[in-house]
Amino acid sequence: MSCADLCSKIDFSFPTTHAPGAVMKCMVNLSYAPKGVLGRDSLILQTPPMITPFGASNKYSEKYKMKLNFTEQPLVGQFKALLERIDSTVVDHVFHNQTSILGVTGKSREIIADKYHGLVRHHQKYGASLQIEMIQRGVEFPPAHSRVVAIIKFDSIWVLAGGNSFGVSPICVQFEFEEAESIGSALAIVPMQE
Repeated sequence: MSCADLCSKIDFSFPTTHAPGAVMKCMVNLSYAPKGVLGRDSLILQTPPMITPFGASNKYSEKYKMKLNFTEQPLVGQFKALLERIDSTVVDHVFHNQTSILGVTGKSREIIADKYHGLVRHHQKYGASLQIEMIQRGVEFPPAHSRVVAIIKFDSIWVLAGGNSFGVSPICVQFEFEEAESIGSALAIVPMQE
């Protein structure tokens, strides 16, 4: 299935509004609706093997999060292209429904896109990455530099109060990891004689 085919099957529900004064303005359910299938399911994807540079951490909040870096492998590149297509689909949906979702009217797609926290995030020092929320408790999380394969679920588009920011937070349903081999003890500095 191509990226375009998958993204054409993403379905969005009407926004669920939260109480005034809440941090979140609303949530828009995001589901996958294959043609001819009754009902809606969460969009669930499996990542290709990716490297986590820092491991799982809850440094900035109570929730554990893990960053997965995109490498130059073809399968990882295809997965990155799929996530970028999902990003574009989400921005298009919010642009066409900006009044009901963000509470604004007449904004260009570029202005709406600037408010979006994309799935694929670019960092000058670390390159492109995907950040996922970890919901598991009482398990061993991958340490830094591990190779990780994760099953991730996309439930909804979150919108902050004021409509100044929105995004999709993929949730890790299951993961498997392989720790990086330590070669530090096998290294030695040997003076070279000419």
